Amino acid sequence: MFLTDVFNRRISGITILYVFLSILGMSVYADNPILTDVYTADPSAYIADGRMYVICTHDQNNQSDYSQLWDYYIFSSSDMVNWQNHGVAFDVRSDSSWAGLAYAPSMCYRNGYYYLYYPDSANAIGVARSTSPSGRFSDVLGRAMITKSMPNCNVEWLFDPCIFVDDDGQAYIYFGGGGPGNARVMRVNSDMTSVSGDAVTIDAPNFFEAAYMHKRNGTYYFSYSTDFSAGAATIDYMTSSNPMTGFRHRGTVLGNPWSNLGNNNHHSIIEYQGQWYIFYHNRALSNSTYQRSVCVDYLYYNSDGTMQRVNDTQAGVDPVTNTTTSSATTSTTTTTTTSTIDPNSNIIVRARGTLGGENLEVRVDGDVVGSWTMTTDYQDYYAIGTGNTVEVHFTNDDEIENGMDIQVDYITYNGTTYQAEDQATNTGVYVDGACGGSNSEWLQCNGYIQFNVGSGTGNLGDVNSDGAIDIVDALLVAQYYVGLNPSNFDQDNADTNCDGTINIVDALLIAQYYVGLVSNFC
Repeated sequence: MFLTDVFNRRISGITILYVFLSILGMSVYADNPILTDVYTADPSAYIADGRMYVICTHDQNNQSDYSQLWDYYIFSSSDMVNWQNHGVAFDVRSDSSWAGLAYAPSMCYRNGYYYLYYPDSANAIGVARSTSPSGRFSDVLGRAMITKSMPNCNVEWLFDPCIFVDDDGQAYIYFGGGGPGNARVMRVNSDMTSVSGDAVTIDAPNFFEAAYMHKRNGTYYFSYSTDFSAGAATIDYMTSSNPMTGFRHRGTVLGNPWSNLGNNNHHSIIEYQGQWYIFYHNRALSNSTYQRSVCVDYLYYNSDGTMQRVNDTQAGVDPVTNTTTSSATTSTTTTTTTSTIDPNSNIIVRARGTLGGENLEVRVDGDVVGSWTMTTDYQDYYAIGTGNTVEVHFTNDDEIENGMDIQVDYITYNGTTYQAEDQATNTGVYVDGACGGSNSEWLQCNGYIQFNVGSGTGNLGDVNSDGAIDIVDALLVAQYYVGLNPSNFDQDNADTNCDGTINIVDALLIAQYYVGLVSNFC
């Protein structure tokens, strides 16, 4: 009976969803695009803590060119279907002192840090880093890492970095754009913040942008977006036994994908749980050039090592079921554990201690709803509570330098993720010789990080405040969007993608949440 009820709910929910979206003239998709709450592009995939992470360029809802590309969003999943939005991980306006824009990024892990390589438009490439795979990232150098004045770096567009760490530990960075003859590769030093030697030109036929490198069975695969000389841009690739030279063109691995309007593309290729995937973007959600959306599909190899042409689909990929909680990330192993899960839990705090033994306490509107003794591994702590504020407290600071501290990655409240470093109140961070500040994931003194999780019911998506998030809420948001002004409508719970406006995308997200296609908002 339970399975029948779930099936019937999904079918009826999807049917209603199709009806009202059809009335409003929208298209409905399956699991591609994978990210529907914000417009995203230029996906760079990486693995951490046994999860797949993707960092993406963020397209603004109203942009009509690429002059508003300021920040990156990070998403992660353990099954390749349900994606958690970690929010803004880097904003060039606050996290870099020298750059003005943030075009397509690239990520890797080394030396205890996650390194983010970001281009300032098409002018230079910088580097930021974080101890967390979801950020927040801060610029390391206070200046560009690669400029056009460096040997053989005077390419038309100095952008689209791809960082690659080989099996022997040597790192390389690929970059460039603007037409054939503009693809480059350089060696990166072990500090991951400087380069050595001259840039080497890669002679890639019809090269335009989006350089990417991966390795499989000893073969180096250099892939890139072509120009428009033969029609719509495609993702072509070359192979070599050397990461810098000797590449041979092999053909196209991804054609111009569905609903991409024949426009540009940017991709990454990665293996996860024994299966290879390709991430890319299209224009499916917006049908507009400057609002893009990230997708993922399977990638397969022939017996001779060449890549099969990808079948880009609306259906996307199936859930991964053989996930693990411990995995190697480049050269380190990180373990994730979880506290006891109550099926009624609506609060999750992801955090770790620096020594172990730190006391973590969670309060909702001042009331304690959970307390734990921490370990040095990142752990998910589950609690139940409803209110307007969630506070994560550190209660037994030993007041010894380099002693016990707590690092809070994020919390989720009723399915919505809130990053610790985005919060304005942190009474436990140690700044300039005193306790108290803002925008930090660290609790180094007895104190707390306060998360403002909303008003009304405090349940994002529950716009009629009946305690449930269902298809009725989606219909109410759709009615509000077209000006019908429904009664008993809580606007505070309606902006499910947290972009500051209430529109049909919010209705779509609620409907997807109801039928199980997404697991959280924002």
